[in-house]
Amino acid sequence: MEQNQKIIIIGGGVAAKEAAIAARKQDPSASIIILAKEQYLPYYRPFLTEYLTNDLNEKRFFLADKNFYHQHKINVYLNDPVVSIIPEQKKVITQSHHFFIYDRLILAMGSYNFIPFPHVLEKKGVFSIKTLDEAKEVKRFTNIAQKAIIIGGGLLGLEAAWALKRKGLDVTIVEQVDRILPLQLDATCSIYVEKMIISKGIHLQLGTSVQKILGESRVSGVKLSNGNILPCDLLLFSIGVRSNTTLVKNIGIDTHHGILVNEKMETSIPTIYAAGDVCEFQEKVTGTWPPALLQGKVAGTNAAGGMMLYTPPISSTMISAFETKIFSIGDIRQNNTDNEYQHLSFKDSKKNIYRQLYFLNDQLAGGILIGDIHYSTKLIKGLQTKISIHDAKILFDM
Repeated sequence: MEQNQKIIIIGGGVAAKEAAIAARKQDPSASIIILAKEQYLPYYRPFLTEYLTNDLNEKRFFLADKNFYHQHKINVYLNDPVVSIIPEQKKVITQSHHFFIYDRLILAMGSYNFIPFPHVLEKKGVFSIKTLDEAKEVKRFTNIAQKAIIIGGGLLGLEAAWALKRKGLDVTIVEQVDRILPLQLDATCSIYVEKMIISKGIHLQLGTSVQKILGESRVSGVKLSNGNILPCDLLLFSIGVRSNTTLVKNIGIDTHHGILVNEKMETSIPTIYAAGDVCEFQEKVTGTWPPALLQGKVAGTNAAGGMMLYTPPISSTMISAFETKIFSIGDIRQNNTDNEYQHLSFKDSKKNIYRQLYFLNDQLAGGILIGDIHYSTKLIKGLQTKISIHDAKILFDM
């Protein structure tokens, strides 16, 4: 690898930060630059909903401070999004007309929140939280809002609903699927969590979708596919993300749902890598934190001349809301009528504790922890070693 190679990283999230650190570790002499769209250093995006009710401690919220990047000789340019990539010249151009020449380029532009209604964000009171500035805007608006509707019953939707409820708003969650957290919980656990949500005074509209946003210049409510009309003065979309591939549409790079990469995080264009929500590996765009972190490490290492292969981590999620915590990992949506599948359950209604484990051919395949998640480390290790039902009963006090 050439001396003093130039590595450019486009993005401002965990994949970008981890790519920069990995590249620096691999090549101490490289010139490493992060070009970020936002005015902030890379931060922990899963905390954005928590920001609605708390002024977050910067040490906890930001992935690293200015000194960290300075010490690692990583130059970070903020608030100046890249608007053009010219692969044949190995050049990127920013909004302020600055251009940078690279030897290796890492794309880590992340994702954007999917909004099915064109121009609806132009209405006053309609929001989507993907950035810190958007979270700040929602937080300010909660001081005058009374009724909130959250479209989407996934992780961020539930956390946002709980945050707004704690701010004193009347909150309703609208979920197109007939149960909460359909990707993270099985039907039994969904019902358990739904009862918990309702007990906190939050309304649920399940198995229905929004047909129309009411109000002219400002939102006044929504019309649902089940015929219900719900009034609101704050509407928040949380129905999934899409890879932010606009920047690469016309440069000849292969894309599908995201930028296609191999296990080295290489794209179809030599010298260009991708990591995080913007990329697609083995027909999947994860949109979650752990894969983005690991993909960033792999991309940074390989871009700087090393050799590292990406192995997808076991899919896991954790939510903290409604005065409880929920941890889900592995394959938890098994067909329990199939003789090959078995499950173990433990429930303590007084303490709001629920544990459910899933087994395939007497090997642990996945699990759900509600209330008491201190077993999460054991659950991860149990999945890695594929423990039996007999051993799981002992290990998890079931």
